[in-house]
Parts: sequence; C-alpha cells; structure tokens
Amino acid sequence: MPFHFIQDQATPLTNTMPWSVYGRVGMLEKWIDELRAAADTEAETNPQWDLIGRAVMVVHPDKTQHKEVIAKVAVEASYNLIELNEEKFMEWVDTNHIPEDSCPALVYVPQGIWSAKYENTDKAPDNVQAFRSNFSKYLGNLAIDLPLIFVTSGDSFANLDPELRNVGLFDRRFEISEHTLETKGDLFLDKIGRGNCDETLLGFPEKVGYLIEDEFSGIRGQSMIALSMKRRSHQQGRKVSFDDLVQFALFGGGESDHPQNTRPDFTKRVAVHEAGHALVAILDSDFKNVPDYVGIVASSNSGGKVSDCYRFSLDHYGQRTFRYIKHSIRVLIAGRIAESIVLGAEEVSFWGARSDLLNASRIAKDLIGKAGFCTNYSNDNPHDVNLLVADDEFGVPEDIYAARNARAFLKNQYIETETLLKENLGLLNHVTQILIARKVLTQSEILEVVKSYPKGI
Repeated sequence: MPFHFIQDQATPLTNTMPWSVYGRVGMLEKWIDELRAAADTEAETNPQWDLIGRAVMVVHPDKTQHKEVIAKVAVEASYNLIELNEEKFMEWVDTNHIPEDSCPALVYVPQGIWSAKYENTDKAPDNVQAFRSNFSKYLGNLAIDLPLIFVTSGDSFANLDPELRNVGLFDRRFEISEHTLETKGDLFLDKIGRGNCDETLLGFPEKVGYLIEDEFSGIRGQSMIALSMKRRSHQQGRKVSFDDLVQFALFGGGESDHPQNTRPDFTKRVAVHEAGHALVAILDSDFKNVPDYVGIVASSNSGGKVSDCYRFSLDHYGQRTFRYIKHSIRVLIAGRIAESIVLGAEEVSFWGARSDLLNASRIAKDLIGKAGFCTNYSNDNPHDVNLLVADDEFGVPEDIYAARNARAFLKNQYIETETLLKENLGLLNHVTQILIARKVLTQSEILEVVKSYPKGI
C-alpha cells in the first residue's frame, strides 16, 4: 500500500473517488501506466525520463481538487506521495537530498515563491535564484532507475515562471478539461440517488449542471447540496424536483426556520419588489425567461427572492449578447421601479434594491468600458461609437468615461422598464396579491398566474 508523507509523518494513502469526478482524465490514466512501468524493477530496459517527465504540472480548473487528483494518480500507480512545502522543497534541491527509501514516489509541491513570475531573473530573491540554478542539475543527477517525480499544480500552465517551463525542468503538463454541463448534472443526480429524483431533474441533466455550476462552488459545495436533496427526499417521503434544487440555490443547504415578518406593509413592499423583477423577466423576454422561483419567504439576507429561468440562462451560456445583457439589467432594476410605481417614489426602500443596483452598475460599466457598446446602441443607431475599450482595470480617465456613460445607459433602461410596468400595472398588482397570499410561486405557477390574468397582457 502506498503511503502519504507530510512533514516526515507517514499515513496510508487512499483515494476511492472515481476518476469521473475530476473531469476528462484519459491522459492521466495513460501516464499512470507509464509510471507503473518506470517502477517495475524487473523491466528489461531503463525508463526514459525525458518522455515520462521528472517534473510535471497538473492543470485543473478547480483548485480544491488539485491535491486529490495527484493523490489519485499516486494510488493508481502504487507510488508513495510526499507532500512538501516550498521551504522544504528548496532545501531538498539546495542540499541534494534524495529520498531513495521512499521511492517510488510522487513529490507534490504547491506553487510558491519558487515558481512565481519575476520580470527578470535578477529580480528573483537570492534563494529562488539559487534554487532555479540547482533544480535542473538536481533532476539530471537522479539515478536513471529511481522512480521519483516532482509534481506541482495550478489552473494554468502560465502560472509557472517561464524559466521553469523548460526542457529538463517542468517540461510536461496534463491539462484536465471540465466535464460538460450535462455530465456534471448526471454526476450530481448520481450523488442524490436517481431513485430519489423526479423527471424534472432526471430529464434535464444539462439544466441541472448549469444550475449547480452557477450557484454552488466546487465539488465540496455541490456534494453538500446533493446530500441536502437526498435528506429532503427521505424526510418528506417523496422524490425531490428541480423546484427543490432551486430553493437550495436561493436559500442554501442549511436547515433553518427564519422568522417571517408579519407586518402587512412590509409584506406588500417585498411582494411588489419581487413581482416587479418577475414580471419584467417574463414580459421583456417575450415569455422566454419565466423565473424558476418567485418568493417572499425571508432568508438570512433578504425578504424575498426571484430566480431567473435556468433554461433561459443556459441557452445563453457562453454567448451573452447585448440584448441578453440589456434584459438582465432591466430585470435587476425592476424591483425598485415597481416599488416607485405602486408605493410612490418617496416610499421606495432605502436599502432594498442596493445589491440589484450594484450588479446593474457593474454590468453597465463593463458594457461601456470593456465591451465597446455605447449608451444608445441598437439596430437603428450607429455601431461604430465607443470602440476603444479598457484592459481588465480601468484607468482614471476610462473609469470616469465609463461611469458617466453607464449612468446614461441605466437611465435609458430605467425609462424603458418603467414604461413596461406602467403599461401592465394591473397585472403587476395581480401578481403582487397572489404572492402575498401564496408566499411562493414555482415556474409553472407564475406562468399560470400571468397567463390567466383576466384582462390579458
């Protein structure tokens, strides 16, 4: 059995997770075969380390999985795993320490000052310069029959200083690409247990995959939500649905009983606000963005919530257009506008729409300053205005320009959204009253409420 060495402490090394959890890893499985062959003491020929790699980088988009992936390689190849911090790693190289008794072994070293980028070699600290000067010699002096490999990890090969990306140093890398959204959804449903899921989950794995990627960070967070879904199925004696998953996305996996505000004026304000979001999502998208959830149930950080239609968001995944961004901004500011129309301008809540306005402001500034659109961009207006865009960070002049034009753009969207809600004021009041009565509306229920409104749209 291979062992895991951390600070000279050895424990048995295990990783029973299936490879499918980590992404597309076919190239790693082939490398494992190479590692096994290199450690075969009865092999007739010596390993070709320039082909196998003495120093290797594993590139994976999820940093929380880096160590797990490398541990899985060690387990499958029957190698020990030695984990070093950067100080110990540099000390090994500088003193020519070779852990022959622990081989075959993968030595995992997280990135640090030894791998950091410097403008030029002279600007690296003295100990880093000494390490880099010695590392190539250290690797070259390893016995040809000694199965010892150094591994680091990151989310991009560019994380390594170019000086280390050289033949005889870190000259091999494995780039693990993410699963498709559909595969991610299928793996998530497997964790819940397919027998615990209804057809709104089983029939739409790609939509499930999009939701969990959008709302829950990494395998750890997604696994916790899968367990919460499984627990709900058991506790309530039923199959869980996509609506259950949406509620976990909005409120998290914790089991809590938040006190609900019973003041009628507060309840109405929240219902008006959320109804505004929902109605603009539906009408401004021509019924393509019917929210998956609309509710005025209080949570730890809000009095109510609206979720976009995940199918609608998925359809625009990777291809966000100007029309889509404009629609998103209108939905964000619709809650505040609804309050102003129904309750009166001076009765708009002080903090109620702050997060919505922050998000709308950020998107509008990026639209103007980084994407090259102008305040009155449309099919009927010139498209050759404002084509000079900023890098990732705005300079002062660019920031002033983007902020000024973003304000004008937001004003235009406010006017358009206000007009839409005023034209449908009766429907806005109708949805508000239904929300006050029912507290929560699923996608099918909100669609039924809107379509059954007596006066039509």
